[in-house]
Amino acid sequence: MKRFFRAFAIVLVAVGLNAGTAVPSQAAPRLVDVTGFSAKSIVVSNWSNSSCRDVVVTMRKTMSQKVDSWSVWADVTRGGTKVDWADYGDSGDHSKTRVQVCPRFDGLGKYTVGPSAVSADTRDDYKYQSYTDWTKGHFYVRAKGKAALKGKRKGNTVTLTASAQRYNPERNKYVAHGAKKA
Repeated sequence: MKRFFRAFAIVLVAVGLNAGTAVPSQAAPRLVDVTGFSAKSIVVSNWSNSSCRDVVVTMRKTMSQKVDSWSVWADVTRGGTKVDWADYGDSGDHSKTRVQVCPRFDGLGKYTVGPSAVSADTRDDYKYQSYTDWTKGHFYVRAKGKAALKGKRKGNTVTLTASAQRYNPERNKYVAHGAKKA
């Protein structure tokens, strides 16, 4: 009886090892693969340039030669809130688009481009693909800063006073900026 159980266990192990070495099926290669986003950061310094502005966002991608039509819609977010989207496709300029950013309303800081909804179709066999590409890129909206250093002399003693300010688009003025308030 022991021999039977040992033989049975050996057969189960052998079958299990063979089943584990089976080659899994491969997913179809992506027709359009987004490899990156880039945009120049902007600096706001007064009321007029803190209103809505267009930012050029460039997309890098690789694409199968079989692709006939394609589109990429990338979310533009700040702090998890959707601000705009970048739209790319097979008509017009394929790698650049403009998004609208409103620092006065959307705020200062890091803006993220991506993830993207990608769709593509081929010339032959009409193989349509639709998927999410998780590639992301970033740009920043920053406030202009000013720094000043003042000196005051009293006898042999010189006292230096440093101050820093940055533009606040919500208040439309420069506000004090220091290590304690950073």
